[in-house]
Amino acid sequence: MGLIAATAGAKQPARSDVGAVLRAVAKHYCAEYKPDTPVLSAKISILKDGLDSREMLLEYSRDQAAVDQYFTVNRQGLELPADVNYGCFRLSHGNGGRFGLSFPTFSRAGDTAFVYFEKFDAHGEIYVVMKMSGRWQVTKRLGLWVS
Repeated sequence: MGLIAATAGAKQPARSDVGAVLRAVAKHYCAEYKPDTPVLSAKISILKDGLDSREMLLEYSRDQAAVDQYFTVNRQGLELPADVNYGCFRLSHGNGGRFGLSFPTFSRAGDTAFVYFEKFDAHGEIYVVMKMSGRWQVTKRLGLWVS
């Protein structure tokens, strides 16, 4: 599973945690916004690697290793796992995607993850997802941009 590594000094997250975090974000968005055309691009969406993005992620995570890991894990050409239940979203391997997700990055403790989510040409945000009572739950959304 080498794609989804934990930050330095942390254990490798389980594939099931990666899927559970992605599922939590997708289902949260579906419940909150009920999108008309829920087509999720299979290609990962990547937050632009720049000083502004890194500072914003660091402000939330307070963990430079987690920020660095986000930009290491999320690279062009990677695809989301096909075996995850993305709630109301249908995964598209073509050009029909209207939404995008990044791979999650996990805290050193492994109980917090953050994921970039975007509606193409509309908005982008970071979802903060925490493991509480054994379940991954969205606890915060950090708006990044609106077009």
